Amino acid sequence: MAAYSAGPFKFTEFSSVPPGYGAWQNPGLAAESDDSRAACDFASSNDSERLRCETVSSSDLAGIPAGARITGIEVTAEWRGSASLAMWDSLVKLCKSGVEAGSSRATGEYLPTEDETRTYGGPGDLWGWGESDWPVSALDELGVNIRANSDFTHAVASIDCVKVRFYYDYEPHGAVIPEVIPPETPEVVPGEV
Repeated sequence: MAAYSAGPFKFTEFSSVPPGYGAWQNPGLAAESDDSRAACDFASSNDSERLRCETVSSSDLAGIPAGARITGIEVTAEWRGSASLAMWDSLVKLCKSGVEAGSSRATGEYLPTEDETRTYGGPGDLWGWGESDWPVSALDELGVNIRANSDFTHAVASIDCVKVRFYYDYEPHGAVIPEVIPPETPEVVPGEV
């Protein structure tokens, strides 16, 4: 079986999901890497609400063959914090139709004060989900929940862009390659016309 990847793809729906001690303002700004950011101003030193990123365009997913076996999922997020050594990613977890499950891939490392793209998951990593949880037909149900934590009140964590890439194996089943038979050429005998 051959290994492939598709993406990175943008999510198209974003929301701030309670509970938490700071809502994500303008969550839709996490769609593009354009220096306009979804931001969370922490009301207290605790976890933020979840920034939920969902729905990959069906036209993007159409490039993954229906019989493919998803073997890994990678999410990238472009982070920034308003102060050094103040905030960190505390949860980065997949959800299916809004239901969170599996394992978090958050690093727990402090956010930089300049843009930094962090990569979560990758080839061979299904985040604690099983292969049967992600048939190609269910990829449009995939989302990611992202949460930050802060040691300080009114520190601001921001995200500029969140994307997803899928890794998969695929071998066409029952593919028939037609045999090409060259047309017959008449035998030419010297001296005959």
